[in-house]
Amino acid sequence: MKKMKKVIIGVVGKKLSGKGTFGMFLRETCVGKHVVLMGFSDILRDTLRDWDIPETRHNLQRLAIFMNHEFGEGTLARAVKRRLVRIDADIVVIDGVRWLSDRDMLRKIRGCMMVYVTANISYRFDRRLAGQKTGEASVSREQFLIEEQAEPEQYIEEIGMSADATIENNGTPEEFRTKVQKFCEKFQQICSIEKIKSHENLKPNHVKLLMNGALCSGRENSLCRGATKAVFIDSIL
Repeated sequence: MKKMKKVIIGVVGKKLSGKGTFGMFLRETCVGKHVVLMGFSDILRDTLRDWDIPETRHNLQRLAIFMNHEFGEGTLARAVKRRLVRIDADIVVIDGVRWLSDRDMLRKIRGCMMVYVTANISYRFDRRLAGQKTGEASVSREQFLIEEQAEPEQYIEEIGMSADATIENNGTPEEFRTKVQKFCEKFQQICSIEKIKSHENLKPNHVKLLMNGALCSGRENSLCRGATKAVFIDSIL
């Protein structure tokens, strides 16, 4: 019997929107499944740590820009993919999808889906002031807005528009947890890996199911808002 392929969920969202929290809540929800959380920035953090360079947001952005500019667009995505394919897990949640090459790399992986986590700027700035990111609490709103225009941040909305699901995070942590739980209910293959069958001819475009009426009724919640497609492997086998 062939080993079941892992499900990969790429998470895109602006800083402090709740990308990492999404992964933690999903892992809590998917009881009995081996869920691994990783980020596109992990390899950048490892590099800065090895060179004894502070792991600040600014340095992470500079390193990502340097790697892509000096060694070709998609350099970071290719390095992350090598790590990704080696992970032994039922579900891998990888956050920090920022470059178009990140999105393109994930879209080529069979059984991968993308989630767009959104939050308005006031909520995100308040989280920054609350010090949810170590060492980043002291920043002005003006500086916060300037950071939003950095090169690695410029493609987030474009990538988010092509995501398979959108989840708003403008409320309390408990409200966000409930939305993640609903996400797992809507996309049953994430928390029911045993239902995903092996199929040699399965291609990425075969695992797309229009959400109109199939998974969501109307626009009753933010999961459905802006989403047009969803990976739902079970439905076509």
